[in-house]
Amino acid sequence: MLKIYLFSLFLLLSGTGLFAGEPGARMPYQIPQTIYIGDKGRLIYPLDGLFFDQKDSFLPVDKLSKSDDIVINAIEIKDRQLIVDFQVFKTGIVKVPPIFVNGKTLSGLEVYVASLLENSPHAMVLSPAASPLSVPGTLWIISALVFGIIILAAFILLFFTRGGNIFFGLKLKIKQKRIIRQTQKTIKKLKANLEKDSISAQLALSGISNELRIFLDNFFNIDCRSMVPLEFLAITLPKDSGLDENYYPRYFSEFFQKCDTIRFSGNLVPRETVLTIIEEVETFINARRAA
Repeated sequence: MLKIYLFSLFLLLSGTGLFAGEPGARMPYQIPQTIYIGDKGRLIYPLDGLFFDQKDSFLPVDKLSKSDDIVINAIEIKDRQLIVDFQVFKTGIVKVPPIFVNGKTLSGLEVYVASLLENSPHAMVLSPAASPLSVPGTLWIISALVFGIIILAAFILLFFTRGGNIFFGLKLKIKQKRIIRQTQKTIKKLKANLEKDSISAQLALSGISNELRIFLDNFFNIDCRSMVPLEFLAITLPKDSGLDENYYPRYFSEFFQKCDTIRFSGNLVPRETVLTIIEEVETFINARRAA
């Protein structure tokens, strides 16, 4: 009685793992041990328990569940072993479709497919895609792109908020520099002609007086070409002119009064006096360029 009980318990324990979704009490093994995508292999699973009375035979494969990862070419029961011939098309752990043997379902069988992209002989999955940030130079490119976008956005914001004022200010600066260059060129030519006695001192004095009026008109937008000296006392200088509003109106008035007095005095105009006046105007013009 004890032997019958122990034998029944053995059969129960042996068969428990076969139909519960696991390969069974004995571990299956595949031939060859290392298989890659597209390779054909063989999975051998030792049978025991309820399969002791199973005769050697081939099982149909056309009724198995279809899978894109594995193709079952043949299933054979031989010498109490389940032999599955297969071909795999995926790396990693690939599940074998459930196999039906005499009304019983054998499930949970798996094969292991190695990856050619990893050196480890135990690799069963493809190497994961490298992170884009790990590619040499990628981080620099991304940083430069982000920095460029920030700078572009800042310029766009600056243009829409203060772009008009900046553009107008830049245009005004270019205009003023051009006026200064033209005036300096005219004064230099006038001074050279006076030093060579190519023109008279009286004519040179009239020329430098007119040139300063033209400069004030173009540079500061002061319409003063027809003003008499006393009218300069009432002029209003631009706030961004950089000139002292209390000093320069009086200075211009006295300067043009001095020029008119020398010109219309009826006396001979000394060349040295006119050269001093020209140098005074030249100093004033050069100071505007440095401002």
